[in-house]
Amino acid sequence: MAANNEVGLIGVGLATVFAVLFARVTTRPIIALSGAARRVTLGDYAARVDPSGAVELSGLASDFNRMGETIQKLIEPSLALSAAARTVSHGD
Repeated sequence: MAANNEVGLIGVGLATVFAVLFARVTTRPIIALSGAARRVTLGDYAARVDPSGAVELSGLASDFNRMGETIQKLIEPSLALSAAARTVSHGD
């Protein structure tokens, strides 16, 4: 009876270890994507993520990177124009 309990405890322990590792592997790309989205919100339009992980997550990361490139291409000319206007208005 004691041997069965030990085997059961070892099984539960191994299952817990594998569950924690799986959770880390799964959540790491999501955390990276969230951080990159936060950086874009703060004006870092060059923020990108490594498209790794499960197929769905790597596809989402690739889509995010393409979106970031598009935003960067649209925003950068406006930022350059604003900087030039400030330079002219300050006589620099």
